[in-house]
Amino acid sequence: MVVGYHPFFQLSGVPTTFEQRPGEPVTIEGYVHLLSEHVQAASHSGWLLHELYERLIDEEWVIRRPRAARRLGWPVSFACLWQQQS
Repeated sequence: MVVGYHPFFQLSGVPTTFEQRPGEPVTIEGYVHLLSEHVQAASHSGWLLHELYERLIDEEWVIRRPRAARRLGWPVSFACLWQQQS
């Protein structure tokens, strides 16, 4: 299983800064890899993509984080489930 920020989201310039505790910002260093790069690397290592999910910023997301409204419909994260080839 691989879970990460969607490359589109990272390339759009949205900072990956969070507050670990109130007033204590933490920035996560990101590395942009296209989804196809994940598939190619896994395939060369004997893994097959079994499932792929992409999360979009939707109305439910905006209710929790109103500042995200300007990014409605943007892909924000992904999850890949891999299966070893037999």
